[in-house]
Amino acid sequence: MSSTITVRVQPDVKIQAQRIAKELGFSLSSIINAFLRQFVREKTVRFGLYEEPTEYTLKAIEKSKKDFSKGEVYKFSDGKKAIEFINDLIKE
Repeated sequence: MSSTITVRVQPDVKIQAQRIAKELGFSLSSIINAFLRQFVREKTVRFGLYEEPTEYTLKAIEKSKKDFSKGEVYKFSDGKKAIEFINDLIKE
């Protein structure tokens, strides 16, 4: 026995989801059923999100790599010392 759930989604999202499900060998209905079973079992919702990094983020990563290669890094023996360092920076 099965039941029907009506959900409103943007048409382009539905089309993309159907395409991806099909590429993976599933129907969109089976994907939604699996999600609902997991939701019931675990009583939690998890989302995996991926976004392309912004230009600012890419530049920051590149700068970090350069700083690291030059040895311009901070090392801490524990998390408390790292937080103290950050707090001192904020005070300045």
